[in-house]
Amino acid sequence: MARKKGGMAIKKKKESKRNLQFFWGVFIAISLVFGMLVIMDDSQPATVQDFEYNNFSFYYEYDRSVGFNFVKTSIGGVEFSFFSEPYRAEPFDVGYELLEKMVYSEKTYLSLDAESQMSDIIGLASFSLQTDFLAIGKPFEMAVLKESEMTSYPVITCKNASEDVFVVTMEEGEETEFISEENCLRIVSEYPFGFLEMRDVILYKMLGIIE
Repeated sequence: MARKKGGMAIKKKKESKRNLQFFWGVFIAISLVFGMLVIMDDSQPATVQDFEYNNFSFYYEYDRSVGFNFVKTSIGGVEFSFFSEPYRAEPFDVGYELLEKMVYSEKTYLSLDAESQMSDIIGLASFSLQTDFLAIGKPFEMAVLKESEMTSYPVITCKNASEDVFVVTMEEGEETEFISEENCLRIVSEYPFGFLEMRDVILYKMLGIIE
């Protein structure tokens, strides 16, 4: 029995290592993407430009460390960062009921395609979404949409959703849109930046910036 126990421990260590390697690879890919942006846009100054939207004050702030011009606002003394402007979120609709289920369900999975050609940006969008929800005390369980040698996370799709388990997926598609299914929200995009825009839509909606 002792040998069997030890074997299981070794297997778990290998699985943890594979998961760590997968997300470390995503982190490196994200760093390279932002590194290229810094090289391409190094002449851009660290400007602050104000604008108003639905009675909320926003400003742009260029972050040279990642090479990106973030959209920011402060609500109740807390600063929030976005990848895109709030008006870009207007065409997309995600219901409050689904967002409430994401927050209040017993368990919420965030499932990705680990082998997608957009995996670097999907990784960044999912990390941002995780951080947003963790800030309100709602952790996400990581999963993958299909088996992959890159990670040993469980395979979770909308078919696994239930009253107690909410599933969020990020996947490539022919359009950029939210697809609502029972106890499941599919975030679909036809281009990489779309995943970041969709993350923004969720945060804008939760903060009451867009209806």
